[in-house]
Amino acid sequence: MSRDEEFEAVRPLEATHTAWETPRTPRPRQPPHPDPWCALPAETPDPRPETPDYVSTAAVLLLERLSSLERAVLVLREMLGCDMARIAEAVGHPEATCRELAATITARTDTGTRPWPREITGADRVARLLTAIVPALLAVGITMRPTDAAADPGALFHDPHGTLLGALALGIADNRVHTIHWLPAQQVGRETGEPT
Repeated sequence: MSRDEEFEAVRPLEATHTAWETPRTPRPRQPPHPDPWCALPAETPDPRPETPDYVSTAAVLLLERLSSLERAVLVLREMLGCDMARIAEAVGHPEATCRELAATITARTDTGTRPWPREITGADRVARLLTAIVPALLAVGITMRPTDAAADPGALFHDPHGTLLGALALGIADNRVHTIHWLPAQQVGRETGEPT
């Protein structure tokens, strides 16, 4: 066998040996890729849009899932800005019960981290909201009296003792109620002269 033939016969053996041993040799760790295209964003953006339509829909859906008493507590606390003592007096339940209901509502929703909308927009959402809250408020003895609030038609809310709790103003568009805007008792008193 010539030297060249010997070399050709050994080359596949060396190649096989080298290939077999290569994965066993430790390799230095590669640093992370410096290019920004492979980096993950530091914070995932909130996919929920904060549009008036989105906020109004979320508010209506929340109210529709609550019991009648929970709706009354939520309306008085979040929409009309009543403190817990006034809520308890208005709904005729102990303050501790009202606190528990408020805590339950907050735990089931994000109202603890996101303020309740001061207005609800959209004719369909307004109709659904009124359908959800009016019977709940009437069931605990809260009355509604038509009035002009903030230069718009609306209603005043009073507890069973006649104390003003707040109001809502109705925005009209194309002969339909398109917007509800909530007014706390202090603001209503300044605008209408009603005692708070």
